[in-house]
Parts: sequence; structure tokens; C-alpha cells
Amino acid sequence: MGAGGRVASYGYDNYGREIDSDMMVGDSIFYFGPKKPVFGAVYLQDKIEYNDLIVNAGVRLDYYDMDDKKLKDLENAEVHPSTGYALEDQWQKVDAHIQLSPRLGFSFPVSERTVFYAQYGKFIQMPELNDLYFGTADYRDQIYTGGNYFIPQSGNNDIGPVGAGLDPIRSTSYEIGFRQQISSVAAFDISGFYKNVQGQPTLTRITVDPNGDLEAYNIIINGDFATTQGLELRMTLRRTNRLQAQVNYTLTNSEGTGSSEISYIAAVEQVSFPPKTVNPLDFAQTHVGSVILDYRFGKNDGGPILSELGANFLLSFNSGHPYTSVAIAGLGQVSPYNAGVDYMNDTRVRLANEPVNNSTTPWNYNVDFRLDKTIRLLGDKLGATLYMRVVNLFNTKNVINVYQLTGSADDDGFISNPELSSSFVNSPLRGADYVKLYNAINIKNGQSYWDSLNKQLWDHPRQIFFGIQLNY
Repeated sequence: MGAGGRVASYGYDNYGREIDSDMMVGDSIFYFGPKKPVFGAVYLQDKIEYNDLIVNAGVRLDYYDMDDKKLKDLENAEVHPSTGYALEDQWQKVDAHIQLSPRLGFSFPVSERTVFYAQYGKFIQMPELNDLYFGTADYRDQIYTGGNYFIPQSGNNDIGPVGAGLDPIRSTSYEIGFRQQISSVAAFDISGFYKNVQGQPTLTRITVDPNGDLEAYNIIINGDFATTQGLELRMTLRRTNRLQAQVNYTLTNSEGTGSSEISYIAAVEQVSFPPKTVNPLDFAQTHVGSVILDYRFGKNDGGPILSELGANFLLSFNSGHPYTSVAIAGLGQVSPYNAGVDYMNDTRVRLANEPVNNSTTPWNYNVDFRLDKTIRLLGDKLGATLYMRVVNLFNTKNVINVYQLTGSADDDGFISNPELSSSFVNSPLRGADYVKLYNAINIKNGQSYWDSLNKQLWDHPRQIFFGIQLNY
């Protein structure tokens, strides 16, 4: 449901009735028909082996027909003078996308225990359907009424930007590595990788004739790019004396022009040049690792009680992700409920204290545990595995996001700063009871953060699962 009660749909009319094709009102398309995208791919691969070289060569043909329409002229589209819906002849079908992507892999077995390898490939994928498919009412609200302000974190997509017939996102990937068998039960693997991504969705501003029927509006285009490079290490121990283990660690550097399609919406709204500098991405994690330990008795091992009894520990850890520390000049248009978080949605009331994404959230550590026992039934024809799985065994309170004003997940900087909160706290209708409620709802439970940004401040607490699995 969109602004003003209108329905921004395709394949349905305002009353939820299915339609088989575009529905006209006068000479305008009022409702798009259902979308019927067609995806197809063909992959061919050949393996060539020499004495000291193995080559895996392949090629993939991708076909994407999104069955979508776009406006022929973004700046001067003709609309119906009373409804604001674009005329039928202003639309054109988006062409299908076809790409041939080569893949190459080389392996150099130096000995039975040592292997060098390298890989190269090109990849293609379409953006999310939310960035591709829109109803005609979405376009009307943008191009005719100028409804361009957009806060996706808050779930307010009533007047969000529309798409311009996006192209696929294209990636190029490189990897080179070394694999060494240390003994008959242990192996070590190290690899370096680089990935370049082009054509990620971003926003731009469409300027129109000030004397025409259209209003300036935002639109989604292909524009952002990102690069990721890093090092990956893995140590594997085959099961020995009932113990199996694996250690994984990845060092990564991810940078790009924008972490999401609205990363520089403030520049777009002010009709200034969008930044082209490369910065750490919001979701980047420099260090990621895990340690897996699995201790298991085999069949008929350890007597009837211990036979096929196993315990598994998973220790995972990662560094935090980047964020930008900010200061706020004022609260802006806020309510007593969201006063501590609204500035993270509204770029007009905040000022960066540092370069983009120069700060980092805290490290996270977590241990998961699983205990299982298999019982044989019907003369070993049927197996029943009883298990208990504990997520976050030690109930660690891991911080996954913070308030940009304080850098903390336990203080949003509102109540603790009288200069910001005094007008709310000192109101005759609020006072001490308001502070108590605010701390309980927003500081202790982070409810306003979740509602406004659709993100959590802390990772999940301990969870315990019991189950049974039958194997025949």
C-alpha cells in the first residue's frame, strides 16, 4: 500500500483482483500486468591434464529477460494531465541481457603432497527484484508529484525511488592458492583472492523542464562499484583418535563507492555531485574465523552407551564492521519514542566527526554446541539420532551495531545528554516516568533502533533446541 491509499502493484488492480495484462485507463497504463521473467544458462567445461598441469576451462552463457518496462525519456515523459500516469507510448520493453562468461582454473601438482592452483572467472547476476519491479503508481508519485524522499531502513517505501531498467551486476574474480598435506591426517591451505564488482544499484537525480508537467525525482541506476581482496587460511585434521578439527581464518578488505543504493542520498537530494571516493563498506569485516572440534565415537566403539555418541563445538569470531561517528546539531522532527535514533535516518541533522566508515564496532565471539546420540533399531535398518543443539552456549552479549552518536549499543546519547532530552524529560506529561520507560524500552531492549532501522543492536541470546532425526 502506498501513500494516499493507492496500490503500487503489478499483476493486480486496486482491489486485489488479478489481471492478465496491462490495464489501461484512457491512454495511460494504470496497472502493469504480471511479470514473467525468464532466466536461462548454459555451461560448458573441459578438463585437460598434462604431466605437471591440470586445466579446467569453461564458459557460461547467461540469459535474463526480466519482462519489465522503462520510460523512454526520463526527463520529458508525457503524462496524463489529470491523473499523472505516463501515457502508454512512453513505455518501452527492457531488452534481455545476454553475457558469455569465461572460467579458467589451473592446478600445478608439485608433488603428491603439494599443489599450487589459480582461478579466474567472470560472473553476472541481476539486482534484487525490489530494485527492478515497480507499479505505475510508483512512477506517478515520483515523476508527477516529486515524491522523492526515501528512508528504506524505516520501512517507508511509500514514495521511494523507481528503477530505470537496470542492467546486471558484473563481477570479475581472481584466486591463487597453495595446498600442502602436512601428514597423512593433516593439510594446510592458503589462498589469496581479489574480486571486482561493477554496476551495483545506486541513485541519481533526474532534472526536468521546470515549465513542464514533471517534478525532479530520484531514480535507481547502475553506478556503484566495489572491490574485495583478502587472504584465506584453512587447517584441516582428519578424524584421529575420534577427534576431527578444522581451523578457518579470512583476512578481507572490502571497499567501494557506496554500501547501498542510498549511501549518498544527501548529495543526490541537494543536486550535488555524488562522491566517487572509495571507502570501507558498511558490511565489511576485516577478520573472520572459526574453530570446529568434533569428538565422536564410531559404531560399536566405547560400548553400548558411548557407541555413536558425538559432541561438536563451533567457536566463531569476527571483527566489527565499519560505521561513521557523527555529531547532531539538533533532534529535527522526532517523537519522544525515536528521539535517540532518528538522526541516523535523516542526514539533514547530523555531521560526520571523521572520514566515512572510519570507526569499527566491537569484535564478536560465539560458541555453539551440539550433542547427539544415534540408536540403531530394527536390526540396524533404522537409526534414530537424538540431539541437543545450543546456540550461543555461554550466552555472550555480542554487539553487532552501535549508535553513531555514542559508538555504544547501551547508550543512544539522548537521555544521558540533558541538552538533547531536557525538553522531553521536563514536560509536565513525562518527567521521571518517561525516563524510566525510555530506558526500559529503548536502552535495554533497543526497540526504537529496531523499528527505525530494521536492525538489531545485539546478536541473539542463548537458544537450546532438542530434536530427533530418523535415518532409514
